[in-house]
Parts: sequence; C-alpha cells; structure tokens
Amino acid sequence: MNEFKRLLRPLRIKLFLESYINRFFLVGSIFILISIIFEIISKFVTMPYKNIIYNSFLILSFAVPFFIVIFRDRIDYFKTARKCDFLGYNERFITSYEILCKDSNISDIESKVVSDTLAIAKSEDISKKYRITLPKKLILIFTVILICFFTVGFVKPYGKEDFEILINNQLEAIDEEISKAEKNELISKEELKAVKEQIKDLKKELKNSVKKEQGLESLEKAEQELKKLEKESYDSNAKKISDTLSKNSNTKRLADTIKNGDSSNIEREISNLIEDTKGMSDGEKDEILSDLENLKDEVSSDEIKDVLEELSNAVSSSSISDSSLKKISGSISKASSKGNSIRKAIKDINNDISKAKNQLSDKNNENTSNNSGNGQDNNGKGSGNGGQNVGSSSGSGTSGNGRGQGEGNHEEIYTRDAINKNDTDIDIEGQENSGGDISATNESTIGNAGESKPYSEVYNEYRQEAMQSMDRNNIPYGMRDLVTDYFSKLEE
Repeated sequence: MNEFKRLLRPLRIKLFLESYINRFFLVGSIFILISIIFEIISKFVTMPYKNIIYNSFLILSFAVPFFIVIFRDRIDYFKTARKCDFLGYNERFITSYEILCKDSNISDIESKVVSDTLAIAKSEDISKKYRITLPKKLILIFTVILICFFTVGFVKPYGKEDFEILINNQLEAIDEEISKAEKNELISKEELKAVKEQIKDLKKELKNSVKKEQGLESLEKAEQELKKLEKESYDSNAKKISDTLSKNSNTKRLADTIKNGDSSNIEREISNLIEDTKGMSDGEKDEILSDLENLKDEVSSDEIKDVLEELSNAVSSSSISDSSLKKISGSISKASSKGNSIRKAIKDINNDISKAKNQLSDKNNENTSNNSGNGQDNNGKGSGNGGQNVGSSSGSGTSGNGRGQGEGNHEEIYTRDAINKNDTDIDIEGQENSGGDISATNESTIGNAGESKPYSEVYNEYRQEAMQSMDRNNIPYGMRDLVTDYFSKLEE
C-alpha cells in the first residue's frame, strides 16, 4: 500500500491544487461582493476600520478555501485512484486500491492485478498526463466583480468635501521634514520609523474623511500621537533630573535648561547655582542636597550617579573647580541632548499640522458672520480710560450697540481663593443711559475673593500655572501659541 500511495502522491497534490483554485474563485467572489456592499456604505457613513476589514476579507479569501479542501473536499487516495482510471486505465487503479485495503490475504490473481497496476504507475508519469481544469466561468465572474469593486472605490463619497487641496502645502511641508529627518544621522531608524507610521496613518485617515471636521479630528489625533513620541524621546535619566530639580525654586532654572536640552547653557546654570548657594540658608542647601541624594538612587547610569555626587559636594562646599564643572555639565548635557534631533523634527511636523488645522478651521468659518461688526450695521466700538481697576467707555455705530473697553491702573487685585467654594458678592454699577436710568447688577462668584496683591505678582502666578499646565497636558501647538499670546498682551 505504501508503494501504491507514493506513486499516486504527485497526482493527489495536483488534484488538491485544482480543488483549491475552484474554491478560491468561488469564496473570493463572495468576499468581494461583501466588500462592494461595505464600500457603498462607506460612501455615506464614515468607516474608520474599513481597510482592516478589507485586509481581513483578503486573508479569509485565501484561508477559507484551504480549510474547505482539507476538511470538506478531502482529496484522499480513493478519489486519486478514480481520477487515474479516468485517464483510460479501465478501473485498474481503483480495483488495486480496494484490493490493498482488504484485511484478509489477497489471492494470486489479485496480487498480479496490483503488480500490473504498480508497473504502469512506475513506467508512466500519471500526474503529467492529468491537466488541471480551470473554472472559466468562476474566473470570469470573479474578474467582473473585482472590476466593480475598484469602480465603486473610485467613486467620490457622498458629500465629500475637497478639503485636502486646502492643506496640500502643509502636507508637502511635512514630507519635506520627513526627508530632512531621513538625512539626519542623529535620528535612529526606530525613531524615524515611528514618525513615518504616524504620518502614513494621518494621510490614510484624511483620505477616508468625508467632512472637514473629520479631517480636523485626524490632524488632532496625529498631533497628539507625535507629541507622545516627542515625550518618549527624552533620556530617562535627564528627565528624572529635570523633574526633580524643577520642584525646587533654587534649581528650577537648571531643570528647565536640562529639559530643553540646552547643552550650551547647562554649564553656566550649574555655575550660577553653585554661586547662589553662597547666599542660601542651611535649610535651602539641605533641600537641594536631599534632592540630589534621591536622584542618585533613581538614575540608572553610573556616570550620572558620579556627577550627581560631585554636584552634591559642590553644593555643600559652595565651590566647584573648572574640571569638575566641565565633567558634570558634559555628562548631563550628553544625556539631555539625546533625542534633540527627533524632537526638533517632530515639533516642525507638528507646526505644519497646526497650520493645516488652522487652514481647515478658517475655511469652516469663512461664511460665518462677524458679530462684532465694523461700526456699521453691527456693534460700534469705543474706547475709554478708567482708574482704580474700573474702566468706562462709550461707542456708537449704525444699527448697533456701543461697545468699549477700559484700562485701570491695576495697582492691586485679588488672588483666586476657591477654597470651600464660598460665594463672594460683587456689585457691578451700570452707566446712565439716554433716559436717565442707571442699572446695577449684583453678581455672585464662585470662590472667596482671596488676598489683595500687586497685579504683577498675581499675573506671574497665573502665567506660570498656565505654562506648567501646557507642559503637563497634551495641548495642541496652535493652542499653545494662543495662550502665550494672551499673556504677552497682558504684559503690554
């Protein structure tokens, strides 16, 4: 029996392949039909995982026929023997197969029949005599359905807004930044690959987006993902040093310099810190020494641990040699500057993404009426000066109401104190109108009024809180500029 199976094995493999081809075109046609339905639906409804679904269908188109042939259309040696007889061997092979499958001993005549069949199988290459029959009708149906699928794919989605052309310049700028990064030897292949994957995903999502709002969401998502990569690029030891030192006001400037990877100024800030320790109290110096001691346990680099020990000695003695200063600043600079190149590339790309977002936002609002007006058919504008934190003004405009703004001396204002969420009553006095009436409003705000402080101190507290919040949270780059501009205007 083993010899018989060995001789029939090539034909069996050929039959398996023939069966698989038939099943593939049948199953493939079914999955393409389902894909067409999904593609038509996607023209009206956004399907973010459409490509994943199509890839799954493609894999199933190859896998399902295989399992069907293995478990359902099983090509065994009985079927193979029957195929051999169809080639003109007058049931020699099926007879020999049945004889060999008998449990009892075979007779001389049966033995002679088997021997004769084996001799034929050895002398003739039966598998070559058998030609695989292709399912022409199925192939034609498969081809037509596939053409229909691609045709539907090229149809523009219903309500598709051609917003990509609006941000084409920004997308080209992103490609240029990628090209620059590819030429930068300081950027590793892994870092570059991660950035490229994010941009590739962004372009796919933009292509699949129907509305500008969806395009904005895709840009926002890419911006946040790139920001995560930017954070991950920081050296862990440098990050720990920066985070720990930033909590102490005496070492915050050094911490910020390390965080920004400003290696050219790290040496100067270390020197300034040592100089400042001469005027510090013992408690302030002990606090710095405690932070440095904790850092030695947290960092993983032996080199960084050594320089932290030297920095502790310098702080303790309020003096540092030139050689020690260069060693400490060199080691910390090396760690802090790691990833500077990829971070710069990511920031440049995110700036382009931010511009693209602003471009889409501007186009979304281009038909929105300007409610503030320009002095005609809207609200008029006026200006005035006031004192003691109260501004007054008047303005006029055609078919509109006057609006103005005043500026006080801001000598002292109240800080925010929202403890216990107590209410604070505030009387807001109105101005006399043309009829001689004066309106007054009593408002209740959330939080205590707090203490009265100079304006500059309160302003600096709010500004510092806002800047720290932007560092901690995933604030879009465009929004960062708005916040910075807001506080810059307050300084004017």
